[in-house]
Amino acid sequence: MLKIAGFQKTTLIDYPNHIASIIFLSGCNFKCPFCHNPDLVLHKNIKLIDGKEVLRDLEKRKNFIDGIVITGGEPLLYSYKDLSKFIKKIKEIDSKFLIKIDTNGTNPKLLEKLIKNKLINFVAMDIKNTKKKYNETARTRVNIVNIEESIKIINKNTKNKKIDSEFRITVLPEFHNQEDLIKIGQWLKGSKKLVLQKFIPKNTLNKSFEKKPSYSEKELKEFAKPLKLFFHRVDVRG
Repeated sequence: MLKIAGFQKTTLIDYPNHIASIIFLSGCNFKCPFCHNPDLVLHKNIKLIDGKEVLRDLEKRKNFIDGIVITGGEPLLYSYKDLSKFIKKIKEIDSKFLIKIDTNGTNPKLLEKLIKNKLINFVAMDIKNTKKKYNETARTRVNIVNIEESIKIINKNTKNKKIDSEFRITVLPEFHNQEDLIKIGQWLKGSKKLVLQKFIPKNTLNKSFEKKPSYSEKELKEFAKPLKLFFHRVDVRG
């Protein structure tokens, strides 16, 4: 059963070029210290929302939104059975609803199955750092093979126009510099889109990060310039 920990009725930024609602699922297998959803990661201080209540809300809003973002935490910690069942119920409300999944890329088999069965339309995958720095940034032991497999699946299916996609990096001085970002660009070379996200030092998993510095939007735009060699598009998101 999906543990729905939050529901945002309207977002204009989380599904590019579309008006959407967001469903937040609890639980994550990463412990990134700068994460701004600590309660979801730790499944702490959470009051779960009944899925039927969310579906009723979506029914009321079907004429005002284009799609739904399923985020976390990490949505792909849940089973294919639970995710597919819930997505199909959403599609029963309106078959034209677009479904976006946010993921850290640690479950490529489930990701591929969701795409293969035409249950999702957009994948946003967070890239934490260079391969060498992944464990340090995610604060856990990461299977890079799974990360790379997810990247391949996303790029293949984006190229075949089965999904739309973007890769995202939350950039902060503690973990990233221009050299790191260029290494990531070389790693993901040929991908459709990269988004550099500004780190907001607020409500972080590790409270010490609320006092850490953040790059300015101007600095992120400078970081973005050389990365345009590797991607069809590079955006900065504040």
